[in-house]
Amino acid sequence: MNYSKWMETLDGSIKLLQYNIPGTHDCAAKYVQTSLFSKCQDTDITEQLEMGIRALDVRVAPVKKRLAVVHSKARVYNSSNHAYGKMYLEDLLKKCYLFLEKNPSEAVILQFKNDSCDKNDEKSFDNLFYTYLKDNENRWFLENRMPALDEARGKLVLLRRCYIDEKNPDFKNKSGIDLSRWLDQDTAEPHPLLLRTYSPDQIEIIIQDRYKYKPVERWELCVKPFLDSRTAFDKRYILSYLSTAGGIRGPEYNAKILNAKFSEYKLNKEKYYGIMYFDFAVEEIAKKIIELNL
Repeated sequence: MNYSKWMETLDGSIKLLQYNIPGTHDCAAKYVQTSLFSKCQDTDITEQLEMGIRALDVRVAPVKKRLAVVHSKARVYNSSNHAYGKMYLEDLLKKCYLFLEKNPSEAVILQFKNDSCDKNDEKSFDNLFYTYLKDNENRWFLENRMPALDEARGKLVLLRRCYIDEKNPDFKNKSGIDLSRWLDQDTAEPHPLLLRTYSPDQIEIIIQDRYKYKPVERWELCVKPFLDSRTAFDKRYILSYLSTAGGIRGPEYNAKILNAKFSEYKLNKEKYYGIMYFDFAVEEIAKKIIELNL
C-alpha cells in the first residue's frame, strides 16, 4: 500500500476525526536547541507525511510578523547545521502544501499552539492569519466545525489552541476549530479531560495528555487504561498523546519505552482511538493505526 495516499479509498462523507489517525507531538523538533530535552522527532515533516502521519502538533512563538517554530523555549532549526537558519512556520507549511499538491486525496490536521512565554499573547494567531493564511485560504479548512473527509481533502485543517481577538471581523469563520479552552494536564492525575469547544456543531473532544509522568507510569496509569477503555465512536472525538516529559532522561528515552509498549499492544478495529500523537514516530506505528481504517 502507498501510505502517502492512505486516505484515498476512505468514505469521504465521514467526519475527518472520526478516523484513527497517526500524529506527531512537537512535529518539527528534529533539529532543536538543548536536544537532549527538546528533540522529539528524528524525521522531518515530509518524511512524516509520506509514512502516513496526518496530524501535526506545531508549537510557535511570534517574531515580529512571523512565527518561529519552537519547543517551549527551545528554537527549532531547518538543519543540523544551525548556520542554515532557524525554522519559521513558512518552512513547515511549504512542505505541507507540496505534499498535499502531490496527494490531493489526503488531509493534514495542524494543531497550532502558542508556546511563547506569554501564553495569552493573541499576536500568535494574528501572525498566523495575516502572514500565512490570508493569501492561502484555499489551502486550509478554517471553519469552527468538524469537516467531513471530502471537505478536507487536499487541505490543512486548523485546530487552534491559542486565543484570538473575538471582535476582529477578519477572523469570523476563519480561525479554525476552537481548542483555546484546553486545560494543561500537568498534574499527577491520570484521567483524561473532556473539552467542550462551543462550536456550532457542539464538538466535544476527549484529551489524554498527562505529560508529567515517567514513561512506565505514563503507560501503566494513563495510556493503557485509556486504550483499554475505548469503545466504538460515541460522537466524542479523541486527541491522545503517547509522549511524556516525565523523568530526566528526555523524550528519546521516554519514546523508546512508550513506543515499544504501544507496538506490543493489540488494537481493535471495532474501537475508535482518534488521533494518537507520538514522539519519535516510526513507519510501523503509523501503519498500525492507519490499518484500523482499512
